[in-house]
Amino acid sequence: MVSFLEVCDIEGGTQPPKETFRYEKTDGYIRMLQIQDFQSDHNAVFISEAGRIKFCKEEDVLIARYGASIGRILRGKAGAYNVALVKTVPNLDRIERGFLYHLLRGPSFQTFILSVGSRAAQAGFNKGDLERFQFLLPPLAEQRRIAEVLDRTEALRAKRRAALAQLGTLTQSIFLDLFGDPGMKPTRFPKKPLQELCGMDSSLVDPRLPQYKNLLHYGPDRIESHTGVLLPAKTAQEDGLTSAKFLFEADCVLYSKIRPNLNKVALAAQRGLCSAICILLRSGRALQLGNSFGACFSEEIS
Repeated sequence: MVSFLEVCDIEGGTQPPKETFRYEKTDGYIRMLQIQDFQSDHNAVFISEAGRIKFCKEEDVLIARYGASIGRILRGKAGAYNVALVKTVPNLDRIERGFLYHLLRGPSFQTFILSVGSRAAQAGFNKGDLERFQFLLPPLAEQRRIAEVLDRTEALRAKRRAALAQLGTLTQSIFLDLFGDPGMKPTRFPKKPLQELCGMDSSLVDPRLPQYKNLLHYGPDRIESHTGVLLPAKTAQEDGLTSAKFLFEADCVLYSKIRPNLNKVALAAQRGLCSAICILLRSGRALQLGNSFGACFSEEIS
């Protein structure tokens, strides 16, 4: 067993003043990477290369260090990185970057880092915390083999997500073909507020109670953008929930209120719990469940 800091160091990011930001690529300026930039390039920010900043390359592995994204493992972009991220600096004589990437994404590190972060008022970790994370370190050749296998697995998952995204587009297209575009006039049907057509109320429950503690807990991070896919989730007990959550049944549509442009909407297949930042839609007599699900994918809503 080795400890994290025996084979890998970390370097924190920097946070230049917001007034120095540029929002278009300019000579002498470099991309300022934030956590959100690893999901989308829509809000790109650029800063001067002349300042005191920390740089990362595409192959570098970064860790989100605090807040709701603590423990998220990122790579694939080059530029400067802000204070919400730390860059790993592995001893390449002992540990491969690819192996490190998959190790940090794995359940052992994720469980460790979330438990560390949960002890603070604002979830976060520091360099000293990582000294306590220990793991088995195979020989370099074995590390490369493991990383290659997991890279291929990840590529297959990416292809599946792309196929599901196309399916989501098909769902929206079928909805528009049947009911017309709500954003265009005239349509074949009258427009009504969604709350008149389906229920938007739900009950708050204590997730610590026996009848709820083994239900799966879903937040916006467990809903895949544009596809309607619910990602693997933990039970309320596994997530250590203590505050009240909304109870939903298998006939509910979950719709994330946060950053609606991400179009995070999913059809629940079973009973579960969700946070207050999700809207629960229950089908009514005037709107069938499948139609409400399709409506949430329409551009008028998202």
